[in-house]
Amino acid sequence: MEGRTVEAGEHVFLEVGGCYRRYHTAMMRTVVLGELSDSMYKAQELMKQALNCVHDYVQAGMTVSDVDNLVRNIITHNDIGAQLITRSGYSIGIAFPPSWDEGYIVSLKQGDSTVLEQGMTFHIIPWMWGVDGDKTCGISDTIYITEEGCESFFSLEQRDFVVKPARSNKKLLQINKAKQQQTDKKQAVKKAVPHPEH
Repeated sequence: MEGRTVEAGEHVFLEVGGCYRRYHTAMMRTVVLGELSDSMYKAQELMKQALNCVHDYVQAGMTVSDVDNLVRNIITHNDIGAQLITRSGYSIGIAFPPSWDEGYIVSLKQGDSTVLEQGMTFHIIPWMWGVDGDKTCGISDTIYITEEGCESFFSLEQRDFVVKPARSNKKLLQINKAKQQQTDKKQAVKKAVPHPEH
């Protein structure tokens, strides 16, 4: 919900995109406020394992179904109640609003026999739905298929969830109160100043 303060023990799931001359990459990350629960830690480690396996094994000549099976088998074998309920990735590249997604071209899903070729690019999304019953979290990577296997577009090695210490909301409440007071003053001035009829 827009404008709501994130509370201790909650998390924020982000998917951001980068664009250069209409060519796109995307990245999912998860930020946790407070301590990382055991189940969120397990989710993080499974997603990292899935991405590591993609980097170790994905290569030209595999099918998109092979890649989906690789990711899906890792994610679905968990004891935290989470699932991968969608595709495990999609093609990404040149795009125009409203989306960077080329999933209408290739989606990494069960039963698709499209063969990976050198130069293809994919957003790999081993995200997890239903951690602790109601949490969605993700870590992703955008890769390109090479002669040797696959490579990431990112130089960022850090894939762990970002964990921010839960601090007192007192300062935030003071800031929000000051903003509200400014808004109230502006509205009072608007009401007090007569507006000419048009």
